Amino acid sequence: MSDALTAAAQLSYWSAVLLGIVTFLRAPCAILRLFNWRPLTACLGMLLLVLAAAWLVNPGWWSNNLTEFRKDHLRLFLLFPLAFWVCRDYQDVRRLLLAAVAGFTLRALLVLGFYLSDWAVLESYRKGFALDAIYCFSAGLLLFLLDRGLSRRSRILLGAALAVQVVPLLLHGSRSPLLVILLAVGLAVVAARRWRLLLGGVLALAALLAGLALSRPQIFDRYETIFDEQTYAQDFSVVERRAIWWVTLRLVERQPWLGYGPGWRKLSPLALESGLMDEARQHPDRVRQLAYDYFHRRATYGKANPHNLYLNWLLEAGFLGLLAYLAFMGSFFRSGWRARLPLHGEMWWLLTLALATAQLAIGLTNGLWPAGWLLILVAGALARKENETTYPS
Repeated sequence: MSDALTAAAQLSYWSAVLLGIVTFLRAPCAILRLFNWRPLTACLGMLLLVLAAAWLVNPGWWSNNLTEFRKDHLRLFLLFPLAFWVCRDYQDVRRLLLAAVAGFTLRALLVLGFYLSDWAVLESYRKGFALDAIYCFSAGLLLFLLDRGLSRRSRILLGAALAVQVVPLLLHGSRSPLLVILLAVGLAVVAARRWRLLLGGVLALAALLAGLALSRPQIFDRYETIFDEQTYAQDFSVVERRAIWWVTLRLVERQPWLGYGPGWRKLSPLALESGLMDEARQHPDRVRQLAYDYFHRRATYGKANPHNLYLNWLLEAGFLGLLAYLAFMGSFFRSGWRARLPLHGEMWWLLTLALATAQLAIGLTNGLWPAGWLLILVAGALARKENETTYPS
């Protein structure tokens, strides 16, 4: 079952890419729009160039870095022109978001089946569930609360989908994704000043939480630690991440400008070959001792990651890569702000505000760039909106 659904996801993605190519071939003038170097498109292009340079200056990892670029970066870079060519207006973006919410709801049902039964075959769908919820659940909630053009039937179906998604999200026990969702959606609601809808959503969520508290009170034990200051000094997962960050920063100091090339999966081999583990093993500091334990337990390639998106960019592409990434995020935010006034402009602005906030905030504790695929889709559609004034259809 797992293999079949994964194959369906792969087929859906590459079919969408093929559709984008066909659309482009039918309207070749789209290439003029894509290369009209407005800030958003230019910054993404600059990011691609920096990654290429980081690949070239690391000959010892050429084959590996090319493979990792294909796994972690290529799909996102393809999604940008795909959305650029296919999305003519906000209604197309709304359809994409609703399709993403529908697919994520199916995944939420599978994860829920794992939690509420002994269906161990569904365990793989838990991996990355909370990270994907940051984007899919937030986008769905933004549409539900703020999109004035959504039909009543769509709003009802969307509300039901969100109710399904939130249960396994709470059962999953990930703290930072929940905080990020609250922050991102909260900022968007404040920006929109839609207080009545916000109150209704809060009451619905409170009712759901009350039901979960009565049926499974133990799931709240983990969330209570968010408000305990000792968590950030003594909690094992938090201190262990500090250990990972220490090692990653020390590696970055050795190749600060372009890093080690695309791909975070080489972190463990780099750490073990660097000599840092000898220093960590003999040091009395608990953080460094945990670094030694962590990288020896995860000595296999691909078993360790930086758990911080900013450190991840430093590792892969150095300070030039991090600056290019931040420039892209800044241009994404700027484009959403500039689009806020025309028809449906408010939703463009609120989407970019929420998605940019989510991406930047979750990057503090998680380092996986591919999780932000929904942001890249919206960015591609927004880039087309920006360029239409120069190359009208």
